Amino acid sequence: MNAHLELMNNEVCPTPTADRMRRAAALILSSPTFAKAPRMRQLLSFLIDAKLYGSADQLSEYAIGLAVFRRDPRVYDTALDPVVRVQTGRLRERLADYYRAVGQPDLAEISIPTGGYEPRVVGPAGPAANGGLRLHLAPLRDLSRVSGSDAFLWGLEEELGARLYRTFGAAVMVQALQSGMHGGATATCYRVEGSLRVEAGRARACVRLVETGAGNIAWVAQFDCDGDLDMARQEALAGDICAGLSRYLTVSAARWSPADRP
Repeated sequence: MNAHLELMNNEVCPTPTADRMRRAAALILSSPTFAKAPRMRQLLSFLIDAKLYGSADQLSEYAIGLAVFRRDPRVYDTALDPVVRVQTGRLRERLADYYRAVGQPDLAEISIPTGGYEPRVVGPAGPAANGGLRLHLAPLRDLSRVSGSDAFLWGLEEELGARLYRTFGAAVMVQALQSGMHGGATATCYRVEGSLRVEAGRARACVRLVETGAGNIAWVAQFDCDGDLDMARQEALAGDICAGLSRYLTVSAARWSPADRP
C-alpha cells in the first residue's frame, strides 16, 4: 500500500478475510481504473490499512481528513468541510466502475458501505485462501562495486518482504525451502529472486518470478530509481517491485493459477 499510515500496531492480521482483502486491494490498486487516480489510491490504501492494522478511530471522518487530505487540525471542521464524504463517494463510484470493467462473478469485492468508512470484502474466498499461492523470497544478489550498496540491499530486502507480506499475507514465505516442500499439491509456488546494481545516483533491481519445481521463469522485470542510497529509495524500489508482482499474480481475477493467465 502507498498511504503513509502511522499505526500503533503494525502487525498483519493473519485471517482468511484479511488475506482476501489484501489480494482484492492489490488487484484494484494495480488496475487501469485506479492507475491515474492517485488520490483515490491513497484514500483506499488508507482505509484498507486502517481496517487491517489500525483501530476504529482511524476510520472516522475527522481522522481521514487529517491523514489523507492534510487538513489543519486547528481549523478542520467536518460539518463545514465535506471533503472526506465527497471523495469517499467518488471512491465508491470508481470501485463500481472497476468491478463493472472486470466482470468476474467469482471475484472477491471490496466495498465501503454508505454511512461509514470501513471497507468490507465480500464474495468467494477463492482457491488462494486455501493455499492457492506460495511466494518464497530468496536473497537478492549484490552486483555492485559501490560502497554502501550492501546496506542498501539489505534494507531493500526488508522493505520488499514487508510490502509483499502486507499484500499477500500468509502466502509469503522466507527462502528456507526443504527438499520436496512446494506448499502442497494444490498450491501454485513461485520463488522471488533477483539482483541489485548500484552506481552513482542510480539503482536498478532485476527481479524474476520462478516457478518452484519446474524452474521456469514466469515473469521478469527491471526497476530503476535515481537519487541517494537512502530509505526513500528503498521504499520506492520495493513499492514498484511489489506493484509489478501484484499485477502479474492477480491476473484473471486473482485465481492464482498459471492456467488462467492470458
